[in-house]
Amino acid sequence: MTSVGSPSLAPQRFPFRFESVLWRIGVLPFAVTPGRTYVDLDDAGVHARFGPYRMDVPLSNIARFAIRGPYRWWRAVGLRQTLGVWDVSLGSSARDGVYLEFVQPQRWAVGRHPALTVTVADPEAFTAALRERGIEGADERR
Repeated sequence: MTSVGSPSLAPQRFPFRFESVLWRIGVLPFAVTPGRTYVDLDDAGVHARFGPYRMDVPLSNIARFAIRGPYRWWRAVGLRQTLGVWDVSLGSSARDGVYLEFVQPQRWAVGRHPALTVTVADPEAFTAALRERGIEGADERR
C-alpha cells in the first residue's frame, strides 16, 4: 500500500474479458454489458462494477491475490457465490480470474464475504498494479 507522503499511483481501469457473443448473452440477465463492467484501482482501493452491482474494497483489506482458472463455463458466468465459502464472483469468462482474499470479510449485499473474484481481460496487468500498491500474490492457474 502507498504510505503517507509517498507519491500516488495513477488510477487504472481494467475491463472484464468477454469470450464471445454467447458470453455476453449469458450475462445479460444480470444487466451486465462491457461498458458497465470493469474494475477501477486507485490508492484507496479496488472498485468493481458488474453492470448494476458494485463492490468497493479498501486496499488495506486485501490480504493477497491469486490468478486462478480456467473455470468450468457453467460456473464462471454471472454474479455468484460459492456455497459454504460465500466468496463473491463477478464472471464474464471461464479463462481465468483474479481472486482477492480479504483481511476481514467485506460487507456487501446480504452478508460478509471473505473474497472476490473478477474476470478482468488482463489479469497480469491488474495484478502488477496491485503489486505496485504493496499487495502480493501468485499465479495459481492450472
